[in-house]
Amino acid sequence: MICYAELHAEFNLTDLNKFMENFAVFELEKKVENLQNEVEDLKKFNKNYQSHFQKIVDLSVKIALNSRDAEAYNQRGIAYGELKNYQQAIEDFTQAINLNPDPDCPLYYIGRAHAYSDLENYEKAIEDYNKAIEINPNSTFLIRRRVFLVMIYKILSKRLRILIKQEN
Repeated sequence: MICYAELHAEFNLTDLNKFMENFAVFELEKKVENLQNEVEDLKKFNKNYQSHFQKIVDLSVKIALNSRDAEAYNQRGIAYGELKNYQQAIEDFTQAINLNPDPDCPLYYIGRAHAYSDLENYEKAIEDYNKAIEINPNSTFLIRRRVFLVMIYKILSKRLRILIKQEN
């Protein structure tokens, strides 16, 4: 005769085994789903990367044919920024600024400010926003962006001073 405790223990062990099997299947399904999502993300990234890379190639050809095309430098700077090649983006935005036939256009300064900001060179980014605001003083976007960067810069500067103080 099987006592109640043995039957109950056997029942719980069976349930536990079924639960563990189901849990393992669930975990495996979750891992497969995550991998599928990663593959889709990589496909999107690759497609996006190829698109920006092709844009850079096309604009480089355009620049080779007309090295005085400020807008081509600007567009290529944007494409470099999308690929997180911020230093090259800065060089192209600088070239666009130097070639700019319209001194009343702040776009090239804005592009370069974004690149400087992404490199965490907030001083240079703020300088470019200041120049863009000189050109377009009524832009609330530019003013808000500059205020945001000034706040970040002040916070980081304060933290750096505290760290230096702590080391001494």
